[in-house]
Amino acid sequence: MQKNDTNEPCIVNIRENKPDKETAFRYWFKNFFTARYPDAVVTAEEAKGNGRIDLKISHRLFGDKIIEFKGWWNQDKKSSPEQICSYLTDFEKEGYVFMINHLEKKEIVSDYEQLVTDPAMNYVPGSWKEHRFENTDLRYYESKHQFSIKEKTVCHFVFNANYPSQKK
Repeated sequence: MQKNDTNEPCIVNIRENKPDKETAFRYWFKNFFTARYPDAVVTAEEAKGNGRIDLKISHRLFGDKIIEFKGWWNQDKKSSPEQICSYLTDFEKEGYVFMINHLEKKEIVSDYEQLVTDPAMNYVPGSWKEHRFENTDLRYYESKHQFSIKEKTVCHFVFNANYPSQKK
């Protein structure tokens, strides 16, 4: 996605501040996972309780994976861990948040970590971890939360839509 940059409508949509910014990313990933796992069931905006799961991938090899897309511009971004955990059943241990950073010159990882690790998010102290992909600049983050009886892991991917101008 980042390699294609301005050839990806979802990135252009962010940069030009057009509507449906999260939707464009959700459908990019829906198409990607549908092509990557042709025998999987990939659904978008599936009803679950009072909300809607942004993206759900069901595959016989890895079960159900649930992804929540959030823009840094959203007021409800601070409750992303609670939202994704509310979609998980007792059989699902982890969920995924894809946070879209629309800012042109500000890294948001530290600010995002503060939101996620807030005690109101039932954060398990000391569980925030950074994971780096070997020989790349790619990284993602992990945190644990306990909103119900079972502890859940949330994997966080922060996507900088204005890359490579984005610097700390």
